[in-house]
Amino acid sequence: MGLRHDGQPAVRSVAVMTPTAADRPGFYPDPSGDGTFKFWTGTRLMDAPEYMEDKVIELIEPHLENAFAEGMKAGYALAQEEAKRAA
Repeated sequence: MGLRHDGQPAVRSVAVMTPTAADRPGFYPDPSGDGTFKFWTGTRLMDAPEYMEDKVIELIEPHLENAFAEGMKAGYALAQEEAKRAA
């Protein structure tokens, strides 16, 4: 991570800063200066995958029960159709 396909750093020079509470949430250069980016939540820096995982869970979790129920209904209906064709 942090390298282009030719092995060169993805970002050649980056202004290194540590976001503060006044900074808007978003991606900022990693304060370590390694050329990668971290996501500033407004209260802490997170690795991009960690941030994405948290957001995906936050967005999907409320819909999981309904999605599971709909999948079960669809699977049951398909099994009934296949049973009728086999009979």
